[in-house]
Amino acid sequence: MLVVGKIKKYKNMGYTIGMSSLDKKPINIQKLKEFCLINPIFKLDDSKTWTNMYDQVVLYKVNEKWEMVCAFDNDDNYAISTPPNDDLFDMSCKIADYLGLFIFGEENEIYYIPTYGKPQNHIDFEIAKSVFAENGFDINLIIEKATVEH
Repeated sequence: MLVVGKIKKYKNMGYTIGMSSLDKKPINIQKLKEFCLINPIFKLDDSKTWTNMYDQVVLYKVNEKWEMVCAFDNDDNYAISTPPNDDLFDMSCKIADYLGLFIFGEENEIYYIPTYGKPQNHIDFEIAKSVFAENGFDINLIIEKATVEH
């Protein structure tokens, strides 16, 4: 892992990992603040002192230092996240569970389903959003219909 400024660039994954809900609603900043208050090893930085690239950055305390877990802009329905091969990926999953967010890659492959966990097969996020729009949040149906054979 390389650090450029204070934003991590990952050697093993040359693409962006995102967090978003199926309903495309903006990330609930108030709920995220609540999460960080309940879990003081996380901190929401909205001062833009850690980085000015995003309106909100969620940090996680590692050995008395703060490391970025995810970041997003106000009123956005999408956050960048740590990749699955990063030590902090489990911290991204905790946030995803609390906010009901899916973690996915640029090719729409889902890496984490909130409160469900890591999928066993390749599940397409765009297909999952379509299944949700048609049928509501039925996780078993979403997994069934959005699973892509490779």
